[in-house]
Amino acid sequence: MTTLLDLDREIDETEIGWLLSKRASAVKARDADYLVSRFAPGSTGFDLTPAPIAPGSTITDAADLRDWFDGFEDSIEYSVRDLAVVVGDDVAFAHSVDRFTATPVGGRRFQLWLRVTTGLRRSRGVWLITHEHRSVAAPPE
Repeated sequence: MTTLLDLDREIDETEIGWLLSKRASAVKARDADYLVSRFAPGSTGFDLTPAPIAPGSTITDAADLRDWFDGFEDSIEYSVRDLAVVVGDDVAFAHSVDRFTATPVGGRRFQLWLRVTTGLRRSRGVWLITHEHRSVAAPPE
């Protein structure tokens, strides 16, 4: 029997999945403002990029992210794979294996697989990212 609590968790899991999928689309569109807007104030992250998510930094500056995007030619591809979400009352964690494909300015196109762990908090009914960690992963089989 499905309970109201089960339905609430399914809705939260779906909403978080949508948020992470929308963020992948925003990377492809180079939409720095949207990406930054999904972080809670004071959020931190550990990432492979120099900005805006340098190790232990606060994620607040869309200009840094736009500068990072400008380091790539033509299209950027980003996809989320094998997403798993665990939801509590007002906190959640998600992890996935993501694929990033891009061509650095003056360089050769490359593909990078990332293992991503995202911590979220619900604030005023909206899920916001409070912490994110990315590391290089082996390509999935």
